[in-house]
Amino acid sequence: MANGENSDDAKRDTQPNDEKVRPDADLVPIPITPHEGIREHFSRACIFLRLACRVQESELRYRLALASIYSCRAMVELMFEEADENTVQADRKQVTALISPMLPYFSLIERIRIHDFHRFGILPPKTGGTFLVGRGPFELRASKGGAALQFLPDGPKVNCTGNSTVKMKRPLMSGNGAFFDDDSGKYVQMDDIIREFLKGMPAAVEAYEKLRVAGQCKHPKFDLLERSRADQDPDDADDASDESKEEQKPDVPSGVDHLDMMHKCVAVTFRQSMAALTGPDAPTVALRLLGISMSVLYQAATCHRKCHGTGHVLEAMCGRMYNLGASSYFLITQGLYDEALNLTRSIGEIANLIALSVHDKSAIKEWIEADPKTRRRDFSPAAVRKRLKKCGHDELVLADDDWYATFCEKYTHPTPKTNPNAHNTDNLGHVGGMFQEDGISHAIGELAHLLTSVAFLICRYFDFDDLFAALKEEVKKAADDADGDVK
Repeated sequence: MANGENSDDAKRDTQPNDEKVRPDADLVPIPITPHEGIREHFSRACIFLRLACRVQESELRYRLALASIYSCRAMVELMFEEADENTVQADRKQVTALISPMLPYFSLIERIRIHDFHRFGILPPKTGGTFLVGRGPFELRASKGGAALQFLPDGPKVNCTGNSTVKMKRPLMSGNGAFFDDDSGKYVQMDDIIREFLKGMPAAVEAYEKLRVAGQCKHPKFDLLERSRADQDPDDADDASDESKEEQKPDVPSGVDHLDMMHKCVAVTFRQSMAALTGPDAPTVALRLLGISMSVLYQAATCHRKCHGTGHVLEAMCGRMYNLGASSYFLITQGLYDEALNLTRSIGEIANLIALSVHDKSAIKEWIEADPKTRRRDFSPAAVRKRLKKCGHDELVLADDDWYATFCEKYTHPTPKTNPNAHNTDNLGHVGGMFQEDGISHAIGELAHLLTSVAFLICRYFDFDDLFAALKEEVKKAADDADGDVK
C-alpha cells in the first residue's frame, strides 16, 4: 500500500544527499577471514557502492546500491550457514546477538533484501513529488474498537482501540528511495546504510572467527564445490518458493586443491600477523633483539667479516641456529606456534652446547672427537645441562630443565593431553595456522630471548663488538622500561 504526502519535511528528509554520494567514498579494508565467500561479497558490496556513487542517473544508481545490499546480507548468511553446520560454537540467534551490535542497519538490510527478493520487489523511486511506501504484510483486526495503520513522514503509526490489534511482519517503509530505520527513527539513503554496515564488518568478522569449534579445521570450505541450497530466507519460507533442495555438505578439498587451500589460509594469517608485528602494540624490543641476533648468526655462519680458517664447527652450528630461527619466525607469521616453538627448543639444545664450550673446552673437544653412540650418550640435551650445572654457572644454562621439559611436553612429543596450537584463553586447539594474539606474543618472546642469549656468546667468539654493544643497548632499554617487561 502507498500513501502520497506533500510534506516539505518528508521531502527534505528523504532526498538523496549528493554531498555524501562521493566517487572516492572511503571504505575499510577487506575483513580478515579465511572464508573466501565473505571476502568476495565484501569486495562486491564495495564495488557496487563505488559504481553507484559514480553514476548520475538516479535509477541506475539505485539499482547498483540494491546489488550492494545483497552482498552485505550475503556475508551474514554465510556466517549463519556455518552455524547450521556446527562449524562455529553458536547457533543463528547467538551469531546475530554477537555481530548485530557491530553492524549498523543490520535488521534494515535484512528487510530490504527480503522485500526485494521474496516479496514484491523494490523499484527505483519515482520523481515529481514525495512518495511514502509501506510494505507488509500487515494484519489489522478490529475487536470492540478500531485498528489503524498510517505511513507518515516520521515513520509508521499504529492506533488501536478496544481489543483491536495491528501486526506487522518485517515491515519496510521508504520515502523517495530512502528507507525508514526504526532504531534511529529517520530515513536513511542506501549508500549511507551500506557504507556504515561495511565499516563495521571487519570487527564483526573478527568476533565471529573466535567462535570456531576446537578440534575442527579453522578454515571454511572456500566455496570449492557448488552448493545446491536455494537462496531462501530461513525465517520467511512462506514467502519463498515451495521448492527446496537438500543441502549437500561439500567435502574437504584434496590433492592440489587442498594445497591451494593451505596457501590461501597462510596468506590470510600472514596479513594478520604482520599487522600485529608492525602495529602500535607490536613487541618492538623483542623484534629488534631478534633481528640483531639473526644478523650475528648469519655473519658468523658465513664468515662474513673474517674466516678463521678452522674446521668451521662453530660456524656450522651458527648456520643451523640461523636456519632454525628463520624457520621458527616464518612459522610464527603463519600461525603455527607449536611448530615454531618446537624449532626454538632445538635452538636451545645448540645454545646449551655453545654455553658449555665457554667454561669447559675439554668437553667440546670430547664432543667433536666422540663417535655417534658416545655423543648421544654423553652429550644428550639432559647430559649437557648436567655438565653446565657442574661448572657452577647456572646462568649459562640457556635452556634449563623446566624450560626444556615444558617445550617437549607442549610442543614436541605426543601426549594424551595434546591440544594442537591452543594459544588462547579458552584453550581451543586449531588445525592449521590461525592467528592468535597470545600465540604470536609468546612465540616471538621465546625465540627472541633465546637467540639474544646465545648471540651474546657468539659475539665474543667472533669479536663482533659492535653487535654486542647493540644487543646490550636494546636489553638496557627493555630493563629501563617502567614495568621492566621486554615488549
